[in-house]
Amino acid sequence: MHERTYRIFLGGQVTSLLGDGLALRCASVFFDAALAVTVQDLLPGGRVLPANATLETAAQLSRVLGPAAAGILIAGSVTAAAGNDPRPVFLGSGVLLAAVTITAWHASLRTYAGTGRT
Repeated sequence: MHERTYRIFLGGQVTSLLGDGLALRCASVFFDAALAVTVQDLLPGGRVLPANATLETAAQLSRVLGPAAAGILIAGSVTAAAGNDPRPVFLGSGVLLAAVTITAWHASLRTYAGTGRT
């Protein structure tokens, strides 16, 4: 077991993964700064705060839902690898995702309907 672990690490797979992660994080720093400036340039002063709040909410949701989506894909892959039908896993997760999306959309419509914003 330990010999295989050392072989993976010394074989460059972990090093490549860490290098890719570092490159993506460096790129995201530039993207986040450019996005903040673009929002300030495109929107009038009174709408910047709600736009930034929406962007931050989306970022936080992606940090929560991203690993959940990965877990669903892994569960479907493991189910398929075991020789079972993975469609119920994907169908159930799709229905759950649709319900969460519709609920969030409905809540955002109710929030903006009272303020007159579109």
